[in-house]
Amino acid sequence: MRRVVPLFVLFVTATLLFGQDGALDPHAGCAAPSDAVVDPAILERPTTIRAGVGNVTQKITARTPAAQTFYDQGLAYLHSYVWIEAARSFHQALREDPDCAMAWMGLARAEQGLNRDTESRAAIEKAKSLAPKVTESERRHIELRAQQIDAQLAPPEKSGEKHDAYKRAIETAIAADPKDAELWVLRGNAEEPGPWGRGQAGGIGAIAFYEAALARYPGHLGAHHYLVHAFENVGRHADAAEHGKIYAAAAPNVAHAQHMYGHVLPRLGKWKEALVQFEKADAIEQNYAREEKLRPGDDWHHVHNLTLLGYTYLRLGRMEDAEKTFRRGFQTPIRFRQYGWQHATLAEYLLLRGRPQEALAAARALAGRTPGARAAGAAVEGEILLALGRRDEAEAAAKRARAAYEDARQAAGYDSRWIERFVAPFVRQLEAELAPTEKTAAETLLKLADDLSTNPRFDAWGEGLFRLERIAEQAKRSGHDALARDIQGRMRRIDPDYAPGSTAVPISSMAAAGSTR
Repeated sequence: MRRVVPLFVLFVTATLLFGQDGALDPHAGCAAPSDAVVDPAILERPTTIRAGVGNVTQKITARTPAAQTFYDQGLAYLHSYVWIEAARSFHQALREDPDCAMAWMGLARAEQGLNRDTESRAAIEKAKSLAPKVTESERRHIELRAQQIDAQLAPPEKSGEKHDAYKRAIETAIAADPKDAELWVLRGNAEEPGPWGRGQAGGIGAIAFYEAALARYPGHLGAHHYLVHAFENVGRHADAAEHGKIYAAAAPNVAHAQHMYGHVLPRLGKWKEALVQFEKADAIEQNYAREEKLRPGDDWHHVHNLTLLGYTYLRLGRMEDAEKTFRRGFQTPIRFRQYGWQHATLAEYLLLRGRPQEALAAARALAGRTPGARAAGAAVEGEILLALGRRDEAEAAAKRARAAYEDARQAAGYDSRWIERFVAPFVRQLEAELAPTEKTAAETLLKLADDLSTNPRFDAWGEGLFRLERIAEQAKRSGHDALARDIQGRMRRIDPDYAPGSTAVPISSMAAAGSTR
């Protein structure tokens, strides 16, 4: 496939997504198989100590003060999911001290964040080989990381057992050294449903562990970050915003720190303040890619931030900015298997805005991408075809979407949770809209609407607000006005200040007949 042109070129060209004849480039945003992961050479580039990335210190055995400093920087980056820079920092520590066991341990975590499981295993094995040379506290951390990695990569039938054993091992380590804040943070991460926990999916059970970490290490960067996620996950958005503000201030040059503060502000009605944070994150990521000469898509977080930035523009009525942002996201390759579904956002937007032919082209362009992207794209394609009155084709698209979803789930390994969380709703929505009876369709769609309206996470309800807008529009097209009103009621639960119908443009009779624009 053709390589994608640099992002800055895409941003300034008038034909951002469409060619001179208005046709969609089916290869836009598509990484060739050899480009499916981050270039390993990037991870070993020398680096320096950076300002504004947050400070966290864990005393380790190191030959030089510089090795300790670079380890601490790598740890701070780990706590913000900045996998590339974490890896570079740990490699820099290893240049100072090739036998720094904890730097190898940190590198194992960074490599796994980058979906490089083989390299992750090799790094943790190196750390284990050096463990006899370090302190008992460091050996505990190395053993725990090795145990976590083993549990993550275990077959599904063994994962639960190994996850439980991992949690017990952390508790044993805490009993031996209750002052170690990193252990409390690890235990909070482990409270998530699987051994893959890294702070994003915690709930009530995790909060106490992060607060315990803060009691032992006031200002701990990771504890504040993970409390944003945990409090958001349980619907305590004011508490999440409090920790988000601290986290953003502690790491002003980390995009995810700015993003997470923005993540929780909309639920408090602070859409404009959220926009500022998402724009800050976007600027940081663009500068980072330019300065470090990254390929588009090497930074896993960029498309995710663009997605939420686009929805924030949409909610604020800034349609032109929303479309530009969704196009930028579409054009940026997604090199991580679990995030490809985000490329369907452009097709969703175009359908919402009453432009089904362009939406159809955008949805079909996902056919050559990751299984998750194919599933989401086929589901949105079916939604568009149904809007155009082409039910037989919509049903065929639904079958393709379901098959791609199952393929994606199987291929994602321990990342299958992301496929289930974010891709399944696309498939379920289309299947519900195609249900054989009006009653079955209404029941299923209202259940989906209830799930979205009660979900406290912006990743779910932020997009879900406009997903429900599309469902309501389809209900109206089908003559189901009562269902449309019920769906709009769920939209008001999500955002009481949003006026249903304010972003949707009815599909014209010309478009509904299947003609091109």
